[in-house]
Amino acid sequence: MALGIREHIVAGRQVYVHLYSDGINAPLRDIVNGKLPCPLHKTPHHFNLSLDDVVIGRTHEFRQSLHALGVPAENIFETGWSDLEPLQDYDRFKSKLRGLIVSYETRFPGASHKCISGEYDKDPVGRNPTHRACWDVARDLVDEYPGGWPPSKAHWDLTYTYYKPPEKRVAQFIWSMPEHLQFKRRALDQYKQWDPKRGEMAWGYHSVKTLIDAAYNDPHVYMDMLDNDPTNPEYDVFLRREVQQSPFAPYWAPGPHRMKLLKNKHNSHSASANNASAVLDDPILVQQKGESKIVLAETDAHQTLQTQQGPSSSVDIHSPLDAAEQQEVENILETYERLQKANGVTGYTYWDKLHSLR
Repeated sequence: MALGIREHIVAGRQVYVHLYSDGINAPLRDIVNGKLPCPLHKTPHHFNLSLDDVVIGRTHEFRQSLHALGVPAENIFETGWSDLEPLQDYDRFKSKLRGLIVSYETRFPGASHKCISGEYDKDPVGRNPTHRACWDVARDLVDEYPGGWPPSKAHWDLTYTYYKPPEKRVAQFIWSMPEHLQFKRRALDQYKQWDPKRGEMAWGYHSVKTLIDAAYNDPHVYMDMLDNDPTNPEYDVFLRREVQQSPFAPYWAPGPHRMKLLKNKHNSHSASANNASAVLDDPILVQQKGESKIVLAETDAHQTLQTQQGPSSSVDIHSPLDAAEQQEVENILETYERLQKANGVTGYTYWDKLHSLR
């Protein structure tokens, strides 16, 4: 989320960051203590550090990363919640996270939320439960308070897509911000600092070197919308380069929300929309100067959940479709259904199958 955070700071908005897990990690401790091989230095280390040292060190790196982006120290907060909690009692962890999110919504009513994409964003071993908790809580809130938590204001940031080569990194919305890339690199550099005498242990780089290296030269933001329902093709779940390059590309078209957004994109007063291509303009994400933004962050993949106060655009993507748009949507859905039946798959597996055909 480095690019997005920097974008809002440059726009003159207040950014608050709340770290909602502590980053405790026994394998990292074992690497620096020599019990596991070091993937970076290829030689065993011989330190004697505790799990508390890991937490303190990773939190320090996170704070330094935010400072590199320009976030004031007084705007950074921590819950102290353990990353082990979702494994021990997932429902309890969700309840705590829900309370934290609601507290910010109470403080900044009508805010939009940028969360970790715990449903769609996978690492090599599956979905991270600490990340998934954000998704589940947000879905619950949208279901319970549809008037107060509109899906159009819930955005999901993907980081694990960096495990893929650049041409296969996918998201519903992809846009470029090369003007902020130098700040993203400075932020990532904080996780690579190795100077044990000064207590700099490159915790982040030991943990997710692959992600940091892949993200370092990529000026793009990858984001999904919360109203992406993979079992309902009416939503434009995969506005993705991967799909556009697939054999099914001629049959891709945006769902009604996206169609309305594209129809009205020229009415937006968004400055940052100019950084995107014509297909990927995203005025929903644009804020007016002077608004506040809350960031909840999870240390393990250096992700963030952001809450932004105030209206983000003059575009109303929930306004009714006209007759021509509705007919186009119906034609698209009919085509999706035919393709699903032809391939014998539905829902999640349909999209997995689609990707496997490339």
